[in-house]
Amino acid sequence: MIESEKQYLLRREALQTSLQSIETIPLMVAVAAIGYGKTTAVNQLMETHSQLRFAYVNLPHETSNTDYLWKRIIKRIHLVVPDLGRELDAIPVPRTVEERELCAEVIACVLRDDPLVLVLDDYHHAKSKDLDLFIEHFAQYPKLGMHMLVLSRTNVCLPVDELVLKGSCKTLYADAFQFTQEDIHTYAGLCGVLLTPAQEYRLLTMSEGWIAAIHLILQQFRNTGRLAPSASLYRLIASSEIPRYSKQKFWLLQILSALQEFNASLASTVCRCDISPLMAEQFEYESSFIYHDEENGMYRMHPLFREYLQQEYAKHFQQQQNNTARLDPLGIDLETIFSRAGTWYLERQSPVLGFTYLLKAHAYDTIMEEFSKASRNRLLDAEPSFIVSLFNAIPKEVRNRHFYPWLAYIGFYITNVDITAADTLLSEVQSALHARRKSLSEQQVQAIEGEITLMRAYAFFNDAKVMAQYFREAFKLLGGRSQIADKDKIITFGSPHAVYLYHRKKGCLEVNLRTVVEMFPFYSEMAGGCGKGFDDLLMAEYRLERGEMQRAGLFAYRAFYKASSLDQHEVMLSAQFCLARLAASKGEIQEATSIMDLQREKIAGLNSPILQASYDLSVAYIASMLNRPDDIAQWIRNGEIENTPILYHAQGFVYLVYGKYLLMQKSYIHLEVLCEKMKESFNTFSNQLGYLHAYIQEAIAKNHLNDATSAEISLIRALEIGFSDDLIVPFAEYSSDIMDILLNVKKRYQAGMLLPQNAQSIAFSTYLDKVISLVLDYFATMKDSLDDVKVLKLLSSRELEILTLLVQGKTNQAIATQLFVAEVTVRKHLTALYKKLDVRKRAEAVRRALELGIV
Repeated sequence: MIESEKQYLLRREALQTSLQSIETIPLMVAVAAIGYGKTTAVNQLMETHSQLRFAYVNLPHETSNTDYLWKRIIKRIHLVVPDLGRELDAIPVPRTVEERELCAEVIACVLRDDPLVLVLDDYHHAKSKDLDLFIEHFAQYPKLGMHMLVLSRTNVCLPVDELVLKGSCKTLYADAFQFTQEDIHTYAGLCGVLLTPAQEYRLLTMSEGWIAAIHLILQQFRNTGRLAPSASLYRLIASSEIPRYSKQKFWLLQILSALQEFNASLASTVCRCDISPLMAEQFEYESSFIYHDEENGMYRMHPLFREYLQQEYAKHFQQQQNNTARLDPLGIDLETIFSRAGTWYLERQSPVLGFTYLLKAHAYDTIMEEFSKASRNRLLDAEPSFIVSLFNAIPKEVRNRHFYPWLAYIGFYITNVDITAADTLLSEVQSALHARRKSLSEQQVQAIEGEITLMRAYAFFNDAKVMAQYFREAFKLLGGRSQIADKDKIITFGSPHAVYLYHRKKGCLEVNLRTVVEMFPFYSEMAGGCGKGFDDLLMAEYRLERGEMQRAGLFAYRAFYKASSLDQHEVMLSAQFCLARLAASKGEIQEATSIMDLQREKIAGLNSPILQASYDLSVAYIASMLNRPDDIAQWIRNGEIENTPILYHAQGFVYLVYGKYLLMQKSYIHLEVLCEKMKESFNTFSNQLGYLHAYIQEAIAKNHLNDATSAEISLIRALEIGFSDDLIVPFAEYSSDIMDILLNVKKRYQAGMLLPQNAQSIAFSTYLDKVISLVLDYFATMKDSLDDVKVLKLLSSRELEILTLLVQGKTNQAIATQLFVAEVTVRKHLTALYKKLDVRKRAEAVRRALELGIV
């Protein structure tokens, strides 16, 4: 290696800092493969820390001869500390506990005031149990004056974890020695090679920071322009790593190199031989390039080691194919490996990895069959991009042999990806059905036609009349039960507000919802109870938006309890969102936040990106009303609203909630710009409730940006939408921000500047008065409630304790006794309490405590 490169390798401060800590502990063990710069790093440590004495011992050959190893160690110690060398040479080789104790005493006596660092390099060559026991024993004595630094390519036969727990040992592994992308950039420059950032990243990914690999790949790049592993790199792996494996283990590793990761069970399944967990551990123990992931319990190989094994597998397998008479019993082809791995993952509920391996095995029919068995909707909702790529890879003739999984995918594609593709995809299925009609029974044909009809209903989302027609027809053809639709489908598409999805035409909301409510039992029965409680949820939200609070609460509770009987989490979440809005409207702030908290852990445990995002949106909606920015998910605060897990039907609701957040933050310019984009997002499905919120937010933004006239125009547009279906609560939820604009609109109306006097205008006037009345009530309620919250925040924990005891009727002396404080201290706290609660005496403080809900 050229001098400049060598000098650069020695200038890694973080690594040097780690190595310097050898001064503070008896033992440090550094484990990494050949070419990670272990020896170079220690050489720098020795050069730069002249105040420390180092005895460097290299163990160049594999040996189990303890006498030889001990003499080699003593010889190097003698060169640095002659007295210690002579003393150790005069006592027996430490094989017994007594001999190890004697050795420790000698070391402690000689090195009392001048410590020594003993470096044992290439310790993987030492196969001496006696030496291992000596090092373990030595590590128990932190004040001997000797510090031992062990360098090895493989794990050492020492109880390292136990010693680390005792504080006697520190460990460094390959990741401590690896190059970063910045290191690669500098090192390439020293080698006279200029790489782009993309090439540097590619080299980092390929090498995982392995320094020898980086050097050899750069060397080849300089000569050929190819940034790829070189033959010399593979020769290095072959000479340094492979000799330690038996023939059978080497072949097993070649087979396992086809897998991204493995454990004993997967390895046994793929290789069709018994590989115990202990044997899998042995793979890691013996190899510098096999790592164990503590989180998932799987082993993985270094990418270059894995690539080398794959090349060896290909050569070996080809030789086996050419000589069938001597076929190795472990001669497994790649498709069989992938197929077995795919099946193993599917059996363990890991469909993405399972289908990925089956796809590599070209097991298309198996994929379609297994897709029919899997919990499809959860998979489809959690991994939409993967499913699209999976089905795009399956040949058309295979898809057309499996009607049900293919139709399930089409249903997913229509609802999750592109609704406009429905005709094309369903026509393909109908053509395949026509071609195979003679080979199918009449009942089979009818059932498939029923599923096709059900998919057509999906294609007319939020056109309730047409959907109802197709649902009834599908119900009749299917005899009331679909093989495709099931209860795991997220019926709300991720919107925590169901009415938002189906309100598509002004003045038709009630009729539209009635149609949805009437048709829904047909779908729910076909889908095994999917969306149970959804009909009551629609009614709850409808009543809430109209200000019918009591009826809204009754329907919301009914929806929640119906949905909970079948774990319809999206309906439960939306019902609780409705109840939280109801609580907020009554000024019950703690209740509103508590209702949403009830679902937090349950939603997180479902591992559904759609439901998690839906929960985040509902919490953000409530938090924006209550001015609680810290409750809002980070992705919403960051404005990451373009590529969310929420399905496209409900994407506009994401904009709506983000607009509420911007309003709370008083980001009026940003909000005004967002409102234009928001309205565009509502155009696809004509979401009237979305338009209503967008115009309200736009009015507020324009008003704060000193454009009062435009603000009034925007609010009038919102009022027109609300008037058509008597929706009033959305205005109330913006009460503090729209009161002035609303009153100005009222003045214009009274002056005859907006509508001519007729029956319609009189009805609008009544509606406007109702909106204003609710807005004023809502404002007063929220102001009082938020003031109460401020009061509660002012009270210290000790003041809350005293107030609670006060409500219980305790005297000052009794309170002092219970809290172990002086009575004068209680009186001081009461004085502060009265001031914060704005009361003058004990009885008033008790009444205020009851109002605040403290007890």
